[in-house]
Amino acid sequence: MKMELGKLPLDLLERYVLGRRGAKSEKVLIGPKLGVDVGIVEVDGRYMVSSTDPITGTPERIGWLSIHIVANDVATSGAEPKYILSTILLPEGADEDMLNAILEDMDRAARELNISILGGHTEVTPKLDRPIVIATCIGFADSFVTSANARDGDVILMTKRAGIEGTAVIASTYRHILEKMGFKEIEEAERLFNEISVVRDALLAYSTGGVNAMHDPTEGGILGGVYEMSLASELGFVIYEDRIPVYGVTRKLCSVLNINPLKLLGSGSLLISAKPEMADKVIQALKNHGIEVAEIGRFTKKDRVVVDKRGRKLKVEPPIKDELWRIEEIIPLP
Repeated sequence: MKMELGKLPLDLLERYVLGRRGAKSEKVLIGPKLGVDVGIVEVDGRYMVSSTDPITGTPERIGWLSIHIVANDVATSGAEPKYILSTILLPEGADEDMLNAILEDMDRAARELNISILGGHTEVTPKLDRPIVIATCIGFADSFVTSANARDGDVILMTKRAGIEGTAVIASTYRHILEKMGFKEIEEAERLFNEISVVRDALLAYSTGGVNAMHDPTEGGILGGVYEMSLASELGFVIYEDRIPVYGVTRKLCSVLNINPLKLLGSGSLLISAKPEMADKVIQALKNHGIEVAEIGRFTKKDRVVVDKRGRKLKVEPPIKDELWRIEEIIPLP
């Protein structure tokens, strides 16, 4: 049976991926697990945190995104991202301008985050219709959390707004179908690329001591990110749709395309599972540094529920497919 676009569904991950871990090592503290985006290895009394991800859903700003997406994942453990390796796959017919643009964006993003690029691999690859960049980020820490450490009763916080990455990607990739939006609104949407990083959010939140778990919501957006945290932590959750902040330009873009902003690529927002007695401290620390934060729900012992704007309790079922892939299936790239 052919597989659909996007992340593999949970049953295929469990059947084919998660159990195939290579050689065993007592140094591996966190290996492959549903809903967890980092691997963690003990190295001389410290913890090496690593994460890898491809940028596949857009040909726009992929160098920039490739650095920020994996740096975000490492930072959600509480570790500062420090090193990057990358693989750049260019489509047939790519010119030097494409290569230069990708690497300029990677270099700029890495410099802004004080990350060193160690090396990688670059090639022109047959039968690609767009460039693909795969990056791996590494950081070190004295302590860590993962998305699997949420606890029953924890307060669910999110920084910034829902659908930040998806808004920027769609505006830059599918300009040709956004006639109902004005030029200034499309530009506003594209500028959200500059809000992709959550490294500062994560390190600041973790420094308060009030955090049990953090997660960078990528594919599947805020809803997918909360679901992954609950799955990894073996918990349920209740979140409230009307508490989840969304930019006006994101709402308009989603309205034009008839898509759900809560299921749209969510990098740029950080999900935090905060200890109930310390949630206010985490919130205040973020606000003191100019970072917008909202309390959107709680983790529970069972059931995964969204309370919609009408007060209806809607059960959340997997798979939570990102809205970007739904657009990809029906609208060709220009």
